[in-house]
Formats: sequence, structure tokens, C-alpha cells
Amino acid sequence: MSYGLNGKYPAVLGKGVLTEAKTGALMYYVEVLIENVPALRGSFCLVKSDGQLMQRNIEDLIRILAGRWDGTDIAALETVDPSGCEAVADCMDGAERDGKVYTEVRNVYPPNGGGGTLLPKNKVDAVNISSKYGAKFRAMFGARAKSVGTAKTVAKFAVAGPASAPRTPSPSASPATNADRTSSLEECWEMFERKNQEAGMKASEIADKWVTDVPAFGLNQATATPEQWYGFKMSFAGGDDEKQMPF
Repeated sequence: MSYGLNGKYPAVLGKGVLTEAKTGALMYYVEVLIENVPALRGSFCLVKSDGQLMQRNIEDLIRILAGRWDGTDIAALETVDPSGCEAVADCMDGAERDGKVYTEVRNVYPPNGGGGTLLPKNKVDAVNISSKYGAKFRAMFGARAKSVGTAKTVAKFAVAGPASAPRTPSPSASPATNADRTSSLEECWEMFERKNQEAGMKASEIADKWVTDVPAFGLNQATATPEQWYGFKMSFAGGDDEKQMPF
């Protein structure tokens, strides 16, 4: 029903449910509790139907959950209890559904940033979700979570910047086939972390370097292709990878 709410209101969260929509999008639904109003439903789209991580939404959820979830294990979100976490609910009155007017929660924001049916019953299969999205979440959010041990300062990865010149291989390098010239965010992060650990860098320094180096190479983590990730990997891989740049 309609509760006459328009704008942003202080709220706390109730129960939460992780579910996969029919479109393939990964959603996290929460009860939104506003003073003197029955529980409303808020939602976070974590992964679009095309598999792209919704970074801003994930970071907002990490901040709201305030240490209960750090973004590195998507399956763990299913067992997190968001009850009592503070948030800000952006509400709009007048949404129509089935001939009735409702108050809906358009967005849920962290407390310093920013009716209807409640939670869906079709919870996700944790093993399936982890296998589909686990590596992406670990690669995108694992670096900062490791370095600071808290969800509040997860790195906000920069947009793509100007590309730097590609690494020139040694003359003895053998040409790679087209099939070899691919990599991924996960593979790059694992090698990047290991190489810099060997160089004596601390976890926090590695995380900060990743946040700087990826956009400096001209990459956007959300849209980079396997070929672009390969180029980035070869810029620091040295002799650790038997595949060599073809130019």
C-alpha cells in the first residue's frame, strides 16, 4: 500500500535473501524498516544478466553491512544476517502494481552516502553461485579486503585511463598463437600479487599498486577483454609466463 514516502529516510535492515532472477541477474533483497512504516523491500543488483559485476552496488552493500561481509565470497552472503544494519532508503510513493498504489524503495544507500511483498522464496544454490561468480568477486574485492581486514575501505577502482606502451618481448621469444593471447582478471591478479610479494611489497602496497596500474594501462575492470588482460599480464609477467607478446 501507499505510505506517503517520497525522498530519503533513515532505515535499518531486516532479513536478507540472495537470489538469481529469471534473467540470470544476481539480486540481494532486504527488508527495509522505516520508523512507523511496515517493512518494505529493497534490492541490490550484484551481477547483471550478462555476468557483469555491479561494482557500485556491491560496494554500497559492503559499507552497509559494516564488516559482516567483505565482498570476496559471494556464497557467504547467503548466510549473512543484515538485521540492524543502518541504511538510507530512497523511497517513491505512487508506484502502481495490479491496479493498486504502493510505496517502493528505489535504492538503499550507506548511512553516510548516500510495502509490497517482502523477500522472495527462491534462494540461490550457494555452490552454483560460487562457481559462477566467486573468482570475479575475489579478484575485484579481495585485494583491499586482505590488506585492511575490513569492508569499509574496499578500493574504488578507477575508470580506464590512458594506455601505456606494451611490453616488448625478448628476441628469443617464440610467437604466441591467437588462442594463447588471452587472460582474465583473476589470472592477472594472482600473478600480479605473487610477483609483487616476491619483490617484497606488503599486501596493502600491492592492493594500491593494482588500483593504480590497471587503469594506467588503459583497462576498465568491468569491460576489459581477455586479449586486453593478456596484454596487461605480459607487462609485468617477465619470464614467468611461457606465452609471449606477438609484437
